[in-house]
Amino acid sequence: EWYYDEEYCDVTMSFDIASCDSKIESLDIPTNDEPPEDFSVYGYPYSMHSSEGYLLYPPELVGNELLFNATDGIKSAEQCAAKCQDQGAHAGNWDPAWERCFCYLAQSGLCKEPCIVDVGVDFSKTPLSEVSHCDKSRCDQDWYYDQFYCDELMGFDQAVCNAKIAGLESGDAEDGPIDSGNADDDREDFSMYGYPFSKDISVGFQLYPPMFLENEVIFNSTDGISNAQECAAKCEEENAHAGAWNPRWELCYCYLSQVGLCKEPCVVEEGVEFSKTSLSDLGYCKKSMCD
Repeated sequence: EWYYDEEYCDVTMSFDIASCDSKIESLDIPTNDEPPEDFSVYGYPYSMHSSEGYLLYPPELVGNELLFNATDGIKSAEQCAAKCQDQGAHAGNWDPAWERCFCYLAQSGLCKEPCIVDVGVDFSKTPLSEVSHCDKSRCDQDWYYDQFYCDELMGFDQAVCNAKIAGLESGDAEDGPIDSGNADDDREDFSMYGYPFSKDISVGFQLYPPMFLENEVIFNSTDGISNAQECAAKCEEENAHAGAWNPRWELCYCYLSQVGLCKEPCVVEEGVEFSKTSLSDLGYCKKSMCD
């Protein structure tokens, strides 16, 4: 249903759809087929589905949060964004399940919920991909724990959440900006091309769902591209948001837009990828490229 190619998927990569489906199910990937709404008219050019990790303040900063609902005349995401704009808020969240609008006045302290997957949309004045995950879930006993919401409605499991947070912290460390002064950071540096984040593509390479494929540009040796550095330079020329170099096929991928990008959940490739924003915040695709 996606990019299935018999030679690549079945012969070269030995792809097994049953194993992949099982892995995708274990990743609990939200099925967001469409990009989030556009709130740029209200001064919020960045938005994301709340299922990707909705915005949250640690309890000590909750004073920077304003809450509105239907009694305030707020009944939609657009009305929520307009209300947050009126408040001079840096960001906001609309939760349609509870019909609640959260306006976050300050950028400082905002983080993303690491465990609870909820519906809705978040919007911000600055890139949401640069917001780190919170150290705890809102359902942690030391944070905003509520028995009905956390245990009964969301099926929160503290042990599972702790393991997920540990994995996220490990991924964030691996994907931080290149530290040239750290001898242990042996990743290839693409910051001179405007891509401070990079990682091995074997850990879920970047991918567009078919409906966003027009945002992908591919180059190879006939275009004078024969290594990762030349690939990054080419992507910079294309003003791409991110890119990847695959030495196995000697292909350079430039991803023009951040919107729609996700991580391959099953196929393991080789090479390196780079981005203007954190790669660890990128969600997994709901299907494999070999589906």
